[in-house]
Amino acid sequence: TSFSINLAMAFARAGHKTIIVDLDLRKPRVHRAFKINTVKGLTSILAADVDFDRVVQKNVYENLDVLPAGIRPPNPAELLGSNAMQTLLETLKENYDVVILDSPPVSVFTDAAVIAGKVDAALYVVALGVAGYNELSRGIDSLEKVNTNIIGFAMMRVETDAKGREYYNYKYSYYYGDR
Repeated sequence: TSFSINLAMAFARAGHKTIIVDLDLRKPRVHRAFKINTVKGLTSILAADVDFDRVVQKNVYENLDVLPAGIRPPNPAELLGSNAMQTLLETLKENYDVVILDSPPVSVFTDAAVIAGKVDAALYVVALGVAGYNELSRGIDSLEKVNTNIIGFAMMRVETDAKGREYYNYKYSYYYGDR
């Protein structure tokens, strides 16, 4: 979520009309970062047929709109795979330069894979030390099964020492010596 928010803000600051949509219908967090109400949101559109313009939070920052998750539904994957979601994605694509979809972990829930097959591209975000090889492999397999265009990986929680010598817990000085 923090990666998605920072990416959305970077695009907005660069002058692109951007929206971030909280697709994590099980444990939504985007609304907290922007301190906005989440009573109405994505689930209002998908389950209750509420108009997009009534629930989107406009200009949370310059060039940045936010669509919070809304009320937690009993059937997240079903809602994300619905025709209403497909229609919403088309609307977002027509109205925004950049659409950032923040999803739950792909290796844990089917929700992310359900939506990944409907988007132009996906960026796989991994938290160092949290996801193991098997979990990463399952996530990639899930995305490949729905023909997702994975454009890259981003690694979070990478620690460095005071001189910035550690990279993914790999010390350059081990091989190259301290300089």
